[in-house]
Parts: sequence; C-alpha cells; structure tokens
Amino acid sequence: MNEQQKSLASVMDTSVPILEKLGVTTIDLGPGKSVVQVNSTPFHENHIGTIHAGVLFTLAEYTSGSCLFGSLVGDMDKIFCVVKDAHIDYLKAARSSAVASAELPVESIIKARDAAIAGEKVEVPVSVIIKSGDAIASRCRFTWIVRKLR
Repeated sequence: MNEQQKSLASVMDTSVPILEKLGVTTIDLGPGKSVVQVNSTPFHENHIGTIHAGVLFTLAEYTSGSCLFGSLVGDMDKIFCVVKDAHIDYLKAARSSAVASAELPVESIIKARDAAIAGEKVEVPVSVIIKSGDAIASRCRFTWIVRKLR
C-alpha cells in the first residue's frame, strides 16, 4: 500500500467501533481490492475454540465495503453506500487468524459511481473469500447499494 492507502486504511479500520474492538486490520487496500485480517484471541472464540461466526461475518462485510470504498473515497461527499443483503457459507473452522479478500473491477465501481451521481440507485455485488491458513473458511456475497447522497 502507498502512504495514501495506508492512511485511508487506518481511518477505515477505526471508523466503526466494533472493528477496532475486534482488532480488524487492513493489510492491503487499493482500487478495487481489499485484504483484511483478524488475529484470534480468546475474545474471538466460540464454544468450540474457533473464531466465532459473527467475527467472520463482520470481517467479510468490512472487507466488501472497504473494497468498494477504497475506489470511491474521493466521491464520498456525493454518494452513499449501504449493504442491501448478505450471504455467507461457513466451509471450515477458522483458527488463529482469518484473512478476508475481495476484488472488483475498477471499471464497474466507476460505472456505479457515475450512475449514482446521476441519480440512479445501483446494486454492486461483492464477493469475499476468508482463509484461515491455506484453507478457505468462508465464501461470502454482499450486495451494496450505491446512490446519490441526499
């Protein structure tokens, strides 16, 4: 990440109190991509000693949003983004750490931004993969609404 991306990641990581409480950290952020990590502590664990499903969901939702916002940062005074729906498949237990990644074609983000600024309400699908070690722990899909700021 360059210095501007590091600065944006730092602001985003601390912008929502639960992210800071969970210790969510952005490790890569750029146009159309985001990689975010959480390291497990007893605070993150469920009753079987693995990372709690709610922590994984929060990690995935934040990763999907930061993937989108990372390309829209200069336009956030003109547009508004919010999750419309979400789906997560828990495939394997996540232990010790979880790394979520999302990528979107920058062209599709720019197209959504332009349509939103023009007054349209646009749906943007974002897929996220969460890995724990080498294993895929979860696959997630989020639909974000991008619209003009009122």
